[in-house]
Amino acid sequence: MSDYRQFHSSEPDSESQASPASPAFPALPKPEDIVDSASPAPERNLGGIRLFSQLRQVSVTEKRYRLRRAAVIALGLSITALVMLAILTLKALIFDATGSSAREFSGPFLIQAEAGSSLSPFPGGAPTLRVSAVPARAVEVVGDGLDNKESEVTVFQMTLLEPGRISDLYAEFVSRQIAFVFIDTLFAVTTNGGHSWQVVTLYEQPNQHKSALWIDGVMLDETGHGFLFPEGVESLDSAWLTEDFGHSWRPPE
Repeated sequence: MSDYRQFHSSEPDSESQASPASPAFPALPKPEDIVDSASPAPERNLGGIRLFSQLRQVSVTEKRYRLRRAAVIALGLSITALVMLAILTLKALIFDATGSSAREFSGPFLIQAEAGSSLSPFPGGAPTLRVSAVPARAVEVVGDGLDNKESEVTVFQMTLLEPGRISDLYAEFVSRQIAFVFIDTLFAVTTNGGHSWQVVTLYEQPNQHKSALWIDGVMLDETGHGFLFPEGVESLDSAWLTEDFGHSWRPPE
């Protein structure tokens, strides 16, 4: 009996609770110990925020750089356009100051020259040089205060590369009735006091391939004999000759 009691007294009571060391059910976690596995750790969240902030700063900086670059390019284009406009305006002012001016050669009659875009048949076209003459009899009438436009005779009209070249025009009175004018390759002569003119365009080889003959100087007398000096020629041996007041010219033999 004593052994039986001892055996049964050593077994745990069926109504007594289980020992804490060996619980029948696992203990429930505390609320503060619960961590959502789907959410990142606080350190990871801070790292992502820092990375996003850095990327955002880079994006803003790049946008500012692009805007500044576009602004600099636009400013450069605007300055270039203003400079070009200023150059064109200056050229227009110079043209108005020099290209529209006129020259006048006074002698037994008047020879006038005028250059300007208004003389061009096309709006905004190249400047045109117009040479005209007021005959001797009309000049005497002008001295009495009458208008000479009705008596004005056009000698020739040509296109200029630049308006300032009106100064290259040369005119000379040989006598009361004879005068000549030349510029570039054009030669014009009158033998009746400016009422009518003979205009000749000079070429190196009139009967073959035409090459322009640029005129440096002309000598002409009252008998119709004269010499023409092409560009770069200074001696009479190389000058061209005329015997009919420059209506025709022939090279030296």
